[in-house]
Amino acid sequence: MNDMRKLTKKRSAFTLIELVIASAILSALMVSVFMIFRSGSESFSSGSWRIQNQKMLQVFLARLRDYLEKANGAHTIGAEGGLASDSLPIYINTNAMNKAMGVRGSNTDVMFFSVTEAYKDGQADYGVKEEKGSWLGVALLCRGDKLFLRANGNWDEFASGCSPPADIRPDLVKFPARDTMNANITLQDIDSIFISKPNVTTTDKESGHMKIRITLRRYNGTNPTDSTISEEIGVKLIEVNPEVKNF
Repeated sequence: MNDMRKLTKKRSAFTLIELVIASAILSALMVSVFMIFRSGSESFSSGSWRIQNQKMLQVFLARLRDYLEKANGAHTIGAEGGLASDSLPIYINTNAMNKAMGVRGSNTDVMFFSVTEAYKDGQADYGVKEEKGSWLGVALLCRGDKLFLRANGNWDEFASGCSPPADIRPDLVKFPARDTMNANITLQDIDSIFISKPNVTTTDKESGHMKIRITLRRYNGTNPTDSTISEEIGVKLIEVNPEVKNF
């Protein structure tokens, strides 16, 4: 009888090998569950980032296109109806011209241009007063992981923290600040930007066309992920054969 009890007790216990195998199986199961959870969490975070930032990118590009399609020189309408024009170039960073320029982590000036309203000479003999024009400077600037669209008619405020070329500024007596279109828009998670050089037309019946493509990339802390968003816009410039310069 005692021998049977001892045998029963021996069979009711787990051996060391059985415990090791059970622990290994449990650990593998826990790792699998954790990996599934992590993968699902990453997919959710990536999807949320994409939904939020794609809309912001579209809005940013729409505002940039709105300004760029109005880019022009400084036009003066004479008392006799004649038109005199001073060119205000569109400046594009050489590294972004016709190629994608990686800008994340840099302090890079990308583009500068002007938007003006014409100045009209007065006619004192007929009691017609002069009509001032207006000027608005527009800049595209990368600072760290952010891309800024800055529009400002005050030169000092416009040039703060960047280096706009002096020849995008007209005579500010005739073309004072245009404050009604001021803006400062920020886009996060910038990765790269591509700007095509405006095509040169052979007639005066067509204006130049150009394309701009911006790519955003999601980061997990300081580590880049495979999640990206790219949007491209086409721009039809109001000026015929605009002057374009690199910097």
